[in-house]
Amino acid sequence: MESPHESRQLLDKVNAHAWNDRYLVPHMAECSHVLEVGCGPGALLAALSRKYPTVNMTGVDVSTDRLLAAADSVTSSLATFVCADAADLPLADASFEIAFTRFLLEYVPDKPRVVAEMARVVRPGGLVLLQDLDGQLVSHYPPDPGVDHDVSIVLESLGRTGFDPFVGRKLYAFARSAGLENLAVVIEPYHLVVGAIDVDNLEHWRRKLSIAEPVMAEALGSQSKARCAADSYLDYLQREDTLTFSLLFTITGAVPAPNRS
Repeated sequence: MESPHESRQLLDKVNAHAWNDRYLVPHMAECSHVLEVGCGPGALLAALSRKYPTVNMTGVDVSTDRLLAAADSVTSSLATFVCADAADLPLADASFEIAFTRFLLEYVPDKPRVVAEMARVVRPGGLVLLQDLDGQLVSHYPPDPGVDHDVSIVLESLGRTGFDPFVGRKLYAFARSAGLENLAVVIEPYHLVVGAIDVDNLEHWRRKLSIAEPVMAEALGSQSKARCAADSYLDYLQREDTLTFSLLFTITGAVPAPNRS
């Protein structure tokens, strides 16, 4: 996730205007302050600020390089960027009508704390949106002993950093623990490869595995083993008898009003 190339991969994979129209625009009525946690290079906020130029936009990320890129892409004078840990937001309680995060929770160690922090900074009645993947790299059939062995070793190593390839299915529980109400859950396919993968998506996975090579090398013991594992995974994706998929989970919930005695 720290790699600038991975940030570019994520940026290239999303149509920011279409994403905002689908997930945020239905909730933007009378919204004056929006927060994105894990904003990366700022693609979503840039598109949203062009559609809502009078709305205050705040982006939080742990990377100063990504925040500099975000500041360049979000030209609104009402945009603010904060370098901070998502589990300890330096933001006041009840400051926003909407807080959202996309593809962050799979990486952070204390996922429930991040969701609780997002709920804390949203006003009563405001919206928290969580979106992340489930099953990336590990949901496929038929099994391949060599591929599955390498993937399990790499994921075990990444797990010690907080990475969770099955975080999508856990978002509902995190939202409940944070006290959010009126929860809605949407599940849709994200990756879907049926039979041999097409050339464009094969190149996407080749780049993705190249970016991950240092982490894979550390987990598997050498760069040559990492490259061999990557080649085996790419070979698997090119087989006609395979199906590979991941799911996208989107959870929305409202911050409840404080109890009145």
